[in-house]
Amino acid sequence: MYYYFISYEYISNKNYRQIKFIHLWKFLFFIINFYFIYYFIFLISYLNNLKKKVNFQKINVSIILPVYNVECCIKKCLISLINQTLKDIEIILINDGSTDNTINIIEDFSKSDSRIKIINKNNGGVATARNLGVSFSKGKYIDFIDPDDFVELNAYEILYNLAEKYNLDMISYKLIPFTPEQESEPKLIKLKKEQIYIDSLEKYVLNISGSSVNKFYKSSLFKSKNHQFIFPSLNMGEDLIVNFHLYLYVHKYAYIDNYFYHYRLKRPGKLTYKFNKSSFRKFFNESFEYLTKLPLFYLQNNLIKGNESLILKMFFHYYNFYAKDNEMKKIFFDFLKEQIFFNEESIFKLPDKYKNFIILMNDKR
Repeated sequence: MYYYFISYEYISNKNYRQIKFIHLWKFLFFIINFYFIYYFIFLISYLNNLKKKVNFQKINVSIILPVYNVECCIKKCLISLINQTLKDIEIILINDGSTDNTINIIEDFSKSDSRIKIINKNNGGVATARNLGVSFSKGKYIDFIDPDDFVELNAYEILYNLAEKYNLDMISYKLIPFTPEQESEPKLIKLKKEQIYIDSLEKYVLNISGSSVNKFYKSSLFKSKNHQFIFPSLNMGEDLIVNFHLYLYVHKYAYIDNYFYHYRLKRPGKLTYKFNKSSFRKFFNESFEYLTKLPLFYLQNNLIKGNESLILKMFFHYYNFYAKDNEMKKIFFDFLKEQIFFNEESIFKLPDKYKNFIILMNDKR
């Protein structure tokens, strides 16, 4: 602009219009370039902020916690989660009608960490809380944890990277129980190659627990276009039943021979069971009702062929845990004999102790 006005003062009248026109275009060109550069810088800044926002919203793992009256120990659990080395996670807390100071504690945590999401509901039990958590989850993978337990600080980084590297549907890992006297702090762990076993689920299904808290699931196992699985409302064994649905969709599986999960044995108000004949009978009757529906589900979804041995091993896992007397064992055996996938060929794929059980039960009939 300064150059333009100086030129205007000293030019001759003869060339005034021509020179003024030239300087005017220079001025306009300068203005256009200025706004173009400004807009370009603004656009780059906007795109960078948008990228940061998208990355922040990216969720690799959804960690689901049913929460009920755990004011005594939920802080430790949450500390182990918010300090995970894998940052792209969401922590879904389903407050199942807590009546103590739990809600205030988790709200304080959520104020300082936007990854924590709190869902309040009336008391309905662990199964309904987990189902609600699954429905709200956005992660590619799902992991369940009880709010009085805790996990190692790099557990989810290891699990996520392993699942991504080998395209795994499920990973199970070891848990270690502890009492208040044995309580430790969450830490970083080193995983050795020889502690990782990538194989068929069938090979391990008799030995892994039916619990869901030491399993790392691809979320599509719970919700896909073809199926939606939920935890049944049982007093005990809801994990096992939902896993018996999921296992038939696990094509790639890994077992980690290392302790990622710390399971609290004692806390004030923790629900415990007296495992006597009466309680086992109640659990057996309740869960067996769900179990008997599974063969029809397998048949309707064309899941039996090629999976006979896996299904039998799953049911014998159930037999080991629930059938605690001869009457229960006979009920279980009669159920197996009626199923379409129960035949001589599949029986002899079982370990000897299960084949011997079948032979013994046949002799008693």
